[in-house]
Amino acid sequence: MYGGARVEQVFVGREQGRWTVRLVLEDPAGARRRETLPTPAERPEEALDVAARHLARRADVDGFVRLRVRLARGGDLEDRPAWADRLRAAYAREVDAA
Repeated sequence: MYGGARVEQVFVGREQGRWTVRLVLEDPAGARRRETLPTPAERPEEALDVAARHLARRADVDGFVRLRVRLARGGDLEDRPAWADRLRAAYAREVDAA
């Protein structure tokens, strides 16, 4: 049993010249909330690393549930399963380092 929210979906896209990560978090009761994380990253993969560090440092986040990561480009969404693996691995490294 967990007590914090879990990340369910992640959307990576460009906004105003920078990579932005949109997070969909699900709380233990099933309610979802959306958050936007602008990043200084130059590449989308780096934006995921920033998001992993951000999430690992939050006391109200307990990992992932049914994680789906997608690239938002020109109104289209592309599933990126390898990015989900990258986000999980980066998050685990950050949690272990804390």
